[in-house]
Amino acid sequence: MVKRTEEIKEVNEKKKDIFKTWEDSYTAISKIWDDSLKLYRIRYTGHGLPNWRIKSYGKVFDELLTLPFRQNIKDLFENIPILP
Repeated sequence: MVKRTEEIKEVNEKKKDIFKTWEDSYTAISKIWDDSLKLYRIRYTGHGLPNWRIKSYGKVFDELLTLPFRQNIKDLFENIPILP
């Protein structure tokens, strides 16, 4: 009888460990998710509307090719909304 009680206690401890592991990993992932939402949130214009002027890399590259070499490149990269 004592042996059976000890086995039940071991099983219960393992279940608690699994739950604790799940809880720890869930909270860690939740913190990462919240941090990424803060970091990569959509920037809003002055009118309360989201700024949907995000360009694809292809469009940025095409604009780069149309500019003269080294002229206005800084202006192009300052106006890219996808860079922080």
